[in-house]
Amino acid sequence: LPLWMNEGIAEFFNDGIWNGRAFLVGQVWPRRVRRLQHDIQKRQLIPSRECTAVTDEEWQKAIKDDPEKITTYYNQAWAMIYFLGESGREHYRKRLLEFLRKIHKGGGGADVAAQWQKSFPNMDNLQNDFARWAVTLRPTTGATMMERQETLATMLILSHEQGRKFNAMSQFRNHVITRGMQVVSRSGQMKWTTSERPAEYFESPGGELYDTTTQLFFEPAAG
Repeated sequence: LPLWMNEGIAEFFNDGIWNGRAFLVGQVWPRRVRRLQHDIQKRQLIPSRECTAVTDEEWQKAIKDDPEKITTYYNQAWAMIYFLGESGREHYRKRLLEFLRKIHKGGGGADVAAQWQKSFPNMDNLQNDFARWAVTLRPTTGATMMERQETLATMLILSHEQGRKFNAMSQFRNHVITRGMQVVSRSGQMKWTTSERPAEYFESPGGELYDTTTQLFFEPAAG
């Protein structure tokens, strides 16, 4: 596989969610959308023709020397795989699967590059379609709720570091909401601040507050 595709597929499956019964793939995490939109706004989104032709040497150099660029590489590799296979554009999905079948049968190096060109002969159209899709991409519900849990965990840790202890989720919720608690994080040049309305981290996808005794509550750690 081309390196960008190998990494993109790995990122795609890494974003899956285990719900106790099944592994749910095709998730779009909010951090993916934030990064993609950041790169679009900063005009550092990599053209599809360049992204799909990046060499191993260029990728490794970015890992070593350019944290911002390698972050874009990984996120855009994920985005390309998601766009081609999961965005509902069946003609691209068919081309991607055909490309994978052909290279699975054998041939490497130039043969892989040539097969990519046969499968996707019009890179300008691909670039335009990808760009239009990217600006409208939204997180999936499951990934959004998982990120909310991660945000609550970060808020809880910060509160503990400040000497605050909570015996019940309701106490923690009141603390976060009444103080308008927010968390600031950075990824390269991108800065993200959690919602100005922290109550949303205690809400269901429908916007209703979770019950803090039966739905969202503290549970002793195992062991």
